[in-house]
Amino acid sequence: MGLDMYLTGDKFHAGGVINKETGEYEPVEPTYVDGFKLSSERLELGYWRKNAPLHVLMVNRFANGKDDCQPIDLGETQLRLIATILRSKGLPTDEQCGGFSLAARNGGPSADRMRTRMRRYSRLLPTG
Repeated sequence: MGLDMYLTGDKFHAGGVINKETGEYEPVEPTYVDGFKLSSERLELGYWRKNAPLHVLMVNRFANGKDDCQPIDLGETQLRLIATILRSKGLPTDEQCGGFSLAARNGGPSADRMRTRMRRYSRLLPTG
């Protein structure tokens, strides 16, 4: 069992911006790639593996307990919740993950390293 997990983000490009001084919408020149208008980009924000507690948290909280190697869409609120859980050391226990932790046994990232990564990732979220 690999338990490889990827955190990606989609960055969408608007057709214009609001001028802060005038409050008016100003169109921007689109970017083209291979002759096609670029409307979004996929950003690789993070990757980790062999962290059963984080895997169980993600599946149970955001995939209705269905562990089927499917993408799990997360918004700002969910990402902030994950960061809060990691900061508060609120991950499931090894026992809640089936009695073992691949993170501890196979050299995967420790909970402390995961908290550090989530602090870094949480800086990418809009403030507000």
